[in-house]
Amino acid sequence: MPPKKRPPPTAALAAVKKKQEAAKLARAELLLAHAAAENSVDAPHAVAEAPQPVVEPPMSAEQIAAALQAEDLQLLPSARAGSTTGYLGVYPTGDGQRPYVAQIRRNGRNVVLGKFATAAEAALAYARELGPAATRAAAAAAPSRPLTASEALSAAAAEGLQLQRSAQTESGFKGVNKGSGERKRPYNVCVRGDTLGSFETPEEAALVYARATRPLLRLGHSGVTLADLAGAARAVSSVCPENE
Repeated sequence: MPPKKRPPPTAALAAVKKKQEAAKLARAELLLAHAAAENSVDAPHAVAEAPQPVVEPPMSAEQIAAALQAEDLQLLPSARAGSTTGYLGVYPTGDGQRPYVAQIRRNGRNVVLGKFATAAEAALAYARELGPAATRAAAAAAPSRPLTASEALSAAAAEGLQLQRSAQTESGFKGVNKGSGERKRPYNVCVRGDTLGSFETPEEAALVYARATRPLLRLGHSGVTLADLAGAARAVSSVCPENE
């Protein structure tokens, strides 16, 4: 066989240059593809930043008081002597930003109502979940653990109430009478002839009086109070047969 002829040097150089140019073009296309993938929102590694949750500022004592009055609610004190929050349904969380949680029992399960900056705001959420009627029933059925003077004053401030002082009563508070003799609960609350209970401290009794005489503005008449409604209910029941 005759030996193969080698291509002229100019042809070999042209082929090498053609291969080099093709390799450069391939690398350039690959770099462009990578750049397009990095800038694409659909790329697997392109993670969109999640919107930050809006943290509502904590309610002030005035705002809580206004909500309680407008919605005919009251903050329920805890019946446990060792309670660290002072309110029913409110527990500490250990969270520095929202250290209190409101929790209620529903159908045998604990339902978390939210975390809050103050114990009073968490107690408001608990009262709202119960509603006005259930809140009043819970307050009436709550175990009679006496409130200390400081607890009664704190509750009054949280609910926007004022304990009305009086120089004409031995207890020092309007609507609070001190009974005679040595008794464990010597302070009685009387509203328009009705005794609402006996209490260990005059501050707790004054708190009960303030709650009972707080105007119900949501009824559209600033002069209507809880005591008025209770008296009207008794007047109706006195003239209606019990079997009806």
